[in-house]
Amino acid sequence: MRLAPLGRCAAMLAGIVLAPIAAHAQAGTSTFSMTAEGVVDVAMSGSGLRDLEFGVVTPGVAKTVDVTSVSAAKWRFANVRNNNGVNNRFADLVFLSLPAALQGPDGATLAVTGYTALVCLEKPADSDYYCYPSSTPTSASPTIDPNPQINPTGGGGLQPPTAPGGNTGRSLVVYLGATVVPAVDQPSGTYLGTVTLTLNTSGTV
Repeated sequence: MRLAPLGRCAAMLAGIVLAPIAAHAQAGTSTFSMTAEGVVDVAMSGSGLRDLEFGVVTPGVAKTVDVTSVSAAKWRFANVRNNNGVNNRFADLVFLSLPAALQGPDGATLAVTGYTALVCLEKPADSDYYCYPSSTPTSASPTIDPNPQINPTGGGGLQPPTAPGGNTGRSLVVYLGATVVPAVDQPSGTYLGTVTLTLNTSGTV
């Protein structure tokens, strides 16, 4: 659409005659409505559910706890949001402590190797519906890689299908398995270690 020059517009307006309109007072009531919206954001929570249990081991014989076994360590992070489908949401999972050895009696140590981590989404609780490829974190490289994309509506990356019954109430679960390698002359006793896992979620366009 072309706009007329200002001078031409003024000339056209000058030729318009406005007729007076009689005003009539009208009584009445007008009702207007609006929508109030509130969003309750339930804070994400996390807890350790199960220890990594090697049980009784034999000196000189390595023993592996598979990441999918009932003896694997297990954590659950509840109320994991999917960012309402706006952005791709990634979960950064990092082991702050991942011992290379368990500590035993009188300063004895029991070597641990071959850590394997598996990250899954579950709904309902204790029912995995999607698992990402397993990773092999180490003390030198403690980040679970690749970091899982937990928004199923985002594009690219490793994205799961929509959760059964929708995405509300999803939990992200981490499993951890490993291998202990006792020496031939390994002292008897109980060996312990601490594994610490952190989770941070971030959204990117």
